[in-house]
Amino acid sequence: MLYPGAPGEPITPADTLSFRNAVLDVYNERGYIYSSVDINLLSMSEVNVETGYRAVECNIDEQEQVSLGTVSISGLETVRRIVITREILIQPGDSLNMELLRQSVSNIYGLGLFQDVRFSYNPAENDSSIVNLDISISESRYKRVDLGTGYVSPSAVFGSVTWLHPNIMGNNQRLSIGMYMMEYFGSRDGRMIEPEIIYEEPWFLSTRWKWQLKLGYLYFFTPGIRQRSYSITSTFARDITENLKFTVGYSLEYEKYNEWVDSVFTTSDWRTTSSITSTLTHDTRSPSLDPLRGHWIMGAGKLSGGFLGGNDYYRASTEARLYFPLSNDFILAGRLRLGGSFPYGDDTTVPPDDRFYLGGGTTVRGYPFNSLGPKDDDGNPIGGRLEVLGNFEIRVRIVGNLGIVLFTDAGGLWNAFEEVDFETAGFGTGFGLRYHTLFGPLRLDYGFAPTWKNSLKRGKIYIGIGHVF
Repeated sequence: MLYPGAPGEPITPADTLSFRNAVLDVYNERGYIYSSVDINLLSMSEVNVETGYRAVECNIDEQEQVSLGTVSISGLETVRRIVITREILIQPGDSLNMELLRQSVSNIYGLGLFQDVRFSYNPAENDSSIVNLDISISESRYKRVDLGTGYVSPSAVFGSVTWLHPNIMGNNQRLSIGMYMMEYFGSRDGRMIEPEIIYEEPWFLSTRWKWQLKLGYLYFFTPGIRQRSYSITSTFARDITENLKFTVGYSLEYEKYNEWVDSVFTTSDWRTTSSITSTLTHDTRSPSLDPLRGHWIMGAGKLSGGFLGGNDYYRASTEARLYFPLSNDFILAGRLRLGGSFPYGDDTTVPPDDRFYLGGGTTVRGYPFNSLGPKDDDGNPIGGRLEVLGNFEIRVRIVGNLGIVLFTDAGGLWNAFEEVDFETAGFGTGFGLRYHTLFGPLRLDYGFAPTWKNSLKRGKIYIGIGHVF
């Protein structure tokens, strides 16, 4: 039923207008763009005497169905025509679905190549059932250098620099060259450096599969772990539906790592390892940068070694983020994350970059960065093979763009199921301020662990951009 009211409810002008627009939308989606709809109340003489109901009459003049004719594009300088036409969701000869055309405009803007996109419609000569589409484009200066820096916790900061060219061959192929670096301070000083080169083909072999080739290097140093690796990764991704995305990839790594195990500093030899990965994501968040409603659910798996060769281990993880609006200014938000990474065959360990880490401003607030979970003999975190994380937030917008958040975080890391003990998990709570912007909220949180002695004095302050989840 398109009419928003139910029998027996009062008839309001707002309901009749909504009904009219809903009927027009149905016809517009099917190409009846010249149709008209009139909504009338039946006269009092036609009122049902027994019930007292007064009916609403809907008169529709369909006119003729209109289809898409030719598509012309002006304003292109460095971008090929096909980059535009393959983002148009209807083809010449299809009925003129205005909703799909509006979505097509959004898709073209989303390419990041244009600063202005305009659609205009002109009836074909001598045939009013055909409408030609004229697209006017204004290209942007799409090559850029992105710089970023941030404060993860009182003991860790990061920085990044990336050069991006999103149209290297005029066909929206993307090339990025960048480096990410994180520096750890205090008693757990360390460093992570991760340069990478990424090539992306948005329409692999003219299909809707996206292909990415990534060359990367990882240097990871903490008091308990040393790791270096070179990698090449090929990934295919596809949007199955508007909200559902699937990825599958293959990675070849040449790596070496060492760590403290049972009071002995063990060193692995350089080893080449192959692995396959897959991810399935369902995303209905709205809006995506500052969600008011919807969910984000992900499941991922990785199989390394075995018949592929190299280190034998597997990794599986899942995460759900849920958003419940009590009003536009009062949101309940929750996150649950589970993960496991275990060796098999003759191997007895998992590489450090495939373990789990908890503690800090994005996981369990109130604890130092990555401080939870298994540790070596000197008390240095070395990551865990089994992860459980839960977060709950009450987000309230107070006035204008300013809001507050009350939060509770809990999580734990272990190396085996029999070690799971919530007395060794971390529990944090606190409050924060949010200033909402177009690129997401600016975040200031104060978190503490109430299980600690003098926990308020030992609390942590976290600064960031965007919600924790």
